[in-house]
Amino acid sequence: MSKKIQVNFDDGALEVIERLKQATSANAGDVIRDALSFYEWARQQYDAGRKVGTIENGKGVSEVILPFELRGMLRASQSANGK
Repeated sequence: MSKKIQVNFDDGALEVIERLKQATSANAGDVIRDALSFYEWARQQYDAGRKVGTIENGKGVSEVILPFELRGMLRASQSANGK
């Protein structure tokens, strides 16, 4: 059973959704569901102590700092600075 939710996106987020729709020939719902699936997978990797990265042809691996990691780092920094 599916349920509808209402979400407000700013213009920048809507542009990203539109670009992803065009790049993947998917509709907005599929783009958002795919993004949620990827986010869930990335969170599971992080919770298991793994790192997520990218591999560029011939240039090695680069670690990706995910949005939830960045928020955690910012909160830790603010706590350390008494904010």
